[in-house]
Amino acid sequence: MTRTRSIAQILPVVAALLVCAVAHSDPTDIYVIEGDTIAVHGKTIRLVGFDAPELGSHAHCGIERMLAARATSRLRQIMRTADDIDLQMVDCSCRPGTEGTRWCNNGCACGHVTVDRHEPAQ
Repeated sequence: MTRTRSIAQILPVVAALLVCAVAHSDPTDIYVIEGDTIAVHGKTIRLVGFDAPELGSHAHCGIERMLAARATSRLRQIMRTADDIDLQMVDCSCRPGTEGTRWCNNGCACGHVTVDRHEPAQ
């Protein structure tokens, strides 16, 4: 996401995340870090197709922090109430040679998630 995108452009992406989920994994094994990042068995995974507002010091303003907290909370709720979570690891689309570094999703692996058989809208 470029930093010039407005909150109005981000919200549809966050909303799309709300109708999706992660399968074939026990929801108790999934920890939601923020609205577009999860941890499964200690491995941090950036969800492909989502770019939620930033939390903490990475946010540009208080509104972004508030929206980030809402997106994170909603993703936690989705994961907690899901019956079927399917997480598929995918190849990273970052520049070759940067995989696993801070220049590539801050060192996170990439994954695609569906919850209760719903695909996220992109």
